[in-house]
Amino acid sequence: MNTMDIDFFHDLLRERRESLLEWLSEASLVEPSSAAQLNSLQEALHRIEENGEIPCASCDGHVEHEVLLGSPTSNLCLECMKETDIRRLEDDLRVAREVDRSLLPRRIPSNESFGFGVHYRPSRILSGDFYDFLSQPDSKSVGILIGDVAGKGIPAGLLRTTFQATFRTLSRLGLSPAELIKTANQQLLETAHPGRYATVFYGVLCYETGELNYVNAGHNPPLLRRASGDVEVLGATGTIVGILPDAKFEESSVVLGPGDVLALYTDGVTDAEDPSGEPFGELRLSDLLGRWRGESAQRVSSLVAAEVDRFSPGEPSDDRTLVIGH
Repeated sequence: MNTMDIDFFHDLLRERRESLLEWLSEASLVEPSSAAQLNSLQEALHRIEENGEIPCASCDGHVEHEVLLGSPTSNLCLECMKETDIRRLEDDLRVAREVDRSLLPRRIPSNESFGFGVHYRPSRILSGDFYDFLSQPDSKSVGILIGDVAGKGIPAGLLRTTFQATFRTLSRLGLSPAELIKTANQQLLETAHPGRYATVFYGVLCYETGELNYVNAGHNPPLLRRASGDVEVLGATGTIVGILPDAKFEESSVVLGPGDVLALYTDGVTDAEDPSGEPFGELRLSDLLGRWRGESAQRVSSLVAAEVDRFSPGEPSDDRTLVIGH
């Protein structure tokens, strides 16, 4: 198991321990099974910190990567696990992957005026990044959504499912971007555990006029590269979602013209580092948008993703999501 895997499982176990500690602190009666689970999590953390790997309790081998993905506290390798335990592990992993896939848009919109392209690369089995294309009641526009839930691993992935489902439901009501974000913020505050939040960019693009009305709730500012070569940054118009009950979300707008390219992204793209520790950055992204603005939106997203992979080789340490529109 390499260093990245060890760090990943250490973080995942720590998240589970902290979530359990939060629940125990709020519970009026602590069941013995919960206390035992906490002890096993603490023991697993100690073993990873001390050895870097989890030794199998029944043989001289180590607990495999696949086993730890589904059950971080397991102390048996696949060779020593019972058949029933292996089947349960396979079911858990399959369900987790299906949940993640089910949240992706089934169709990427495109017409004679605008097309979109997407690159989506989770760094873990459940992603905290999300994107979506939301149908509007007037059918003359499309909602464009991208966001990043705080944290990593299972807690962030589960919050992402709740958050994205909320947006899909609210988009059917014909709310403005500001109204939708405000409503989503309130619902998230009512349903999510305190301290769970997300950065979000949501805009509604009119196909006929090219006008994009949007709210940027603390998200990485999208880049709008004009046909002239000028670059506009769609900065924050409100705070992150899920923190303040009375948060204000202002709405802004731009008009996309022929030859303009819009790039929405999460920090896994621009924060990707080369071997020396230098981040990919917004400037490189902007330059690439200008280089390939004559290509289709999907082609641009694929070419940019390939450049990020070359710049920062190996498995990503954070989810990477990129949405291109022009």
